[in-house]
Amino acid sequence: MSQILDQAAVPDRPPLVAASVSGGADSCFLLRALVAARQHRELDLHVLHVDHGLRAGGPQDAAFVQELAAIWQLPFHGHRLSVAERNTDSGSNLQGELRHSRYRWLSTQALALAGPDRIPILTTGHHAGDQAETLLLNLIRGTHLYGLRGIQVWQTLPAPLFAPDPAEQEAKVHLYRPLLTWDRPRIEAQLQRLGQEWRTDPSNRSLSFTRNRIRCQLVPALQALNPQFVPHLARQSREWAADIEAILSLHGATLMELDPRLPTHRQPLQDAVLLDQDRFQELPAWKRKGVLHAALRHVQPDGQGISTQRLDSLSAILCQKEKTGGPWRWFGQIAWSVWERTLQPNMGLQAVRHVASLHRLGAIPFPLDVPLMIMKGEITAPTVDPQQEFCSLPAAEPTHRWVLQVTTVMQNEPIARPQHQARPWSTAIPLETWRAAGRVTLAAPLPHSRMQPLGMHGRSKTLRAILRDRKIHPALHKLWPTLYTESGIPIWLCGLHSDQRCAVQPQTRNAIRLVWQKEPVMTQDQGHAHS
Repeated sequence: MSQILDQAAVPDRPPLVAASVSGGADSCFLLRALVAARQHRELDLHVLHVDHGLRAGGPQDAAFVQELAAIWQLPFHGHRLSVAERNTDSGSNLQGELRHSRYRWLSTQALALAGPDRIPILTTGHHAGDQAETLLLNLIRGTHLYGLRGIQVWQTLPAPLFAPDPAEQEAKVHLYRPLLTWDRPRIEAQLQRLGQEWRTDPSNRSLSFTRNRIRCQLVPALQALNPQFVPHLARQSREWAADIEAILSLHGATLMELDPRLPTHRQPLQDAVLLDQDRFQELPAWKRKGVLHAALRHVQPDGQGISTQRLDSLSAILCQKEKTGGPWRWFGQIAWSVWERTLQPNMGLQAVRHVASLHRLGAIPFPLDVPLMIMKGEITAPTVDPQQEFCSLPAAEPTHRWVLQVTTVMQNEPIARPQHQARPWSTAIPLETWRAAGRVTLAAPLPHSRMQPLGMHGRSKTLRAILRDRKIHPALHKLWPTLYTESGIPIWLCGLHSDQRCAVQPQTRNAIRLVWQKEPVMTQDQGHAHS
């Protein structure tokens, strides 16, 4: 533990340790152990308590824990979950939803107490009985190998836990469970010896929850066969851990090899993980399931609902499905999509023909390294005269942005027509045509808008058909940047086609050149430095 404490501390400030105390025997014993630990090392110890708001005795539990904190002169922080917090979109059962909301508040509170300089340590009273119940529950659900690890003593969490905002996920919380080698009879015996009272939650005996049925019915039956079943299973879990971690690391490395994005995007995004589907199909079945499991862990950090049956099902589908389609719901808030692409390196992907995406519902299945109309409405040029910068759109990485540069080209020689295969994110428009276009607007493509693409000799085509024929995934159609004239004529379906009516001609001398360029985002400090 000392290494983690050193990492979580800063000069002249002790580590922030936030103890989650429900008032039950295990959490009361945890608090007594942490108080005793302060005799050997200085700790900034706080007591956190969450009332789920479902029991009449909840306020009494909170008052008990607050009084316990006062006895040891520790800061107390309590919270009662609201109705909204008890109804999350985790796609889990009630106990899973409460756990999700509880950890979100605990991790957020621990971060706030630690401040910007320290990594908080959140401690819980999980014991050997919880470990046995978790392993049995995972086996009953049909867990993949990951579920055999059970509860880990140390875990690093994105915080606030399962935060939808990527900026929040930069913060970390160390989750510490020091009592996993202790069974409940031993904990209660120690509390009785110390004269320490504790609270009992009657809902822990309710047989309406699967975990409680395991605790009250299955575990006693197994203990009848082996009285040491609980500590034995907890010990087995610790012995399996190293081997399981090695195999999971192997699957994680394979996932990185199958990510078809450019080398600058080796780490999968939180909301979507991409796979080279052709290479995925070549893997043996056990490794395909492992790769899907590793991908899912990026998209759904809490890891709920990952069964071998679900992995088998999706693995079989991805070995057969090749045509573009999706999103298709998998389970909970998770979906998958496939994309049969043309071999174009300019789409921000390597030359991969079939791409599979595992992603959250509502997320972009294929987060390409191209300008997309993300979180943007229409963008209108304030004047018909060209500007140095028309607009900007967010890039795949938050440190950069896509900028549409607009410049005037005036020369005596004819202006060459852009070669779209060589520079697809650049085009040129005669200056007179630009000025006649009125207020030029950048917007998502209207599916039934028609344009006359260069090379089609005046024949028109809908934007939807162009996007389909260029094999752009349907989920990206509504995000593709398109330049319109004030009268609604599509001048440029960016990166794909320009309209022949607005293209430079052999006699064109003066033109507007439009180029999408990726630039670093200038921070406020950098701005001050340049000013």
